[in-house]
Amino acid sequence: GYLNNTQGKNAARINVSSSFYDNDFEIPVPKNLVSRTILTDRYIKSLQEHGILWIHGSLSTGKTSIAVCISKKLAGTIIWVECRSIEEEQLIEHILNAISINLQINPCITDRFKAVVVKLTKNLTIDTTIILNDLPKLTPARKYKDRLSYFLGEIINANSTVLVTSNFLAPESFIDLDDLPIIHEEIPPFTTSETSDLLMTFGASEDVRNCLKAILTSSTQGNP
Repeated sequence: GYLNNTQGKNAARINVSSSFYDNDFEIPVPKNLVSRTILTDRYIKSLQEHGILWIHGSLSTGKTSIAVCISKKLAGTIIWVECRSIEEEQLIEHILNAISINLQINPCITDRFKAVVVKLTKNLTIDTTIILNDLPKLTPARKYKDRLSYFLGEIINANSTVLVTSNFLAPESFIDLDDLPIIHEEIPPFTTSETSDLLMTFGASEDVRNCLKAILTSSTQGNP
């Protein structure tokens, strides 16, 4: 089912259907993963200090890879929600569906939207990190942003954290109006050393890495 409005904002209802989506919400396993240890450690510190880390950058800059690296170093429970190709109007249902499946809570829920969010967040452990990977751009309309903002706020209230990757910044209203503890981080380009590490994952010899790392880093503007 879909989110529907009936007689105003507070009457929004949700029917989360496990058959609506065909992906399995597993943490991806990139074939050629570079740990970027210094960057990963800095991001983890920001996540733990603020509660919501919003990593943004253009296409093919390694946002998903860095999210995977972060997930490998966090000690608590990880819930990965792949948001790529999800339409804005389906986003919050998709997120709640993924969490309900992970928590093994009946995903076929018909209830008021806020009640669903509260039910799910009550079942989170305090060391849970929810990763929303490749979040789409939200339109200026407040409806979808309001729902996502409420969800993020309840996650923080449950003493859990949220890692977002997106091509876009968080809506200004999330910080200015909703007072969400979001810290933005723009993913930086690869250094020559990191490009060398990437080449190593392909089995390149030291001589090949030394020959190509500067060229690849420069020609791809740090996004090899």
